[in-house]
Amino acid sequence: MNLNVIDSTGDFTPAEMRIFQTELIALRAKYGDDPGTSEQAAAHEAGHAILCAALGWRFDESRVTWDGVVWHGATMWKHRLTGKAFRKVDEPDHVFAMAIQDLGGRSGEMFAGSFHPASSVDERCSASFLCLDLDAIAGLPSGTSYKRAEAIAKRAIAANAKTFHEFRARLERQRYVKAKEGRSLLRAVAPITPAPDFRKGAATSGRERQRQSAQRLLTAK
Repeated sequence: MNLNVIDSTGDFTPAEMRIFQTELIALRAKYGDDPGTSEQAAAHEAGHAILCAALGWRFDESRVTWDGVVWHGATMWKHRLTGKAFRKVDEPDHVFAMAIQDLGGRSGEMFAGSFHPASSVDERCSASFLCLDLDAIAGLPSGTSYKRAEAIAKRAIAANAKTFHEFRARLERQRYVKAKEGRSLLRAVAPITPAPDFRKGAATSGRERQRQSAQRLLTAK
C-alpha cells in the first residue's frame, strides 16, 4: 500500500504509533514524499501477491486506484487464521509469515526498481514490531527475525521473477486482478516454508525497550 495513507496501523499501540509517525516524518523530510506512481503501486501489490501464493495463502484480489494525487493499492487474501483470535506465543510461525508478507510490498518495489524510502513505512513498522515480539519469544537478539523475514521476502520474489513481472504488468494495465485470474497467474509460484527456531514461552520483559530499537531496523537502504 502507498504510504501517503495509513493502512497497516490499526493494531499499533500508542507507543508503536509514535514510532511510526516519527519515522515517517523523518523519512519524508530527508527524501520527500512517496511519489505513488502506478508502476510503484503495481509492483508493491505484485510483491504481496507473490508472497501470498508462496506462503500458501488464498489469493482473493489485487487492485490499484488513483485518488487524484497518487496511486494506491490493495491485495486481499485469506489464511487458516483469518478472522480468528490467537496469541503470538502460540503461533510464532504464522506471526513470522505475517511479517514476511508485510515486507512483500516493499520487496516488490525494490525488485522492480521503483522503491522510494518513504514508501511502505507502515508495513515495515508492522513487520518490525511483529519480529521484535518473536525475538523476545525465542530469546533472539533484537532484529534477528526482521532480517530473516526481509531476506525470505526478497528471495521469494526473485525466485518467481517471471510471475512477478506478469502479475505486475497485468495489474498496471487492468488496475484489477480478480481471484480466478490471480490464482491462475500465481499457480507457478514456488512455495516457501519459513522454519525459524522459535521457542515458545520465553519471557518478554523489556518490551518497550525493544520497541524503540525498531527505528534502527527501518533505516532506508
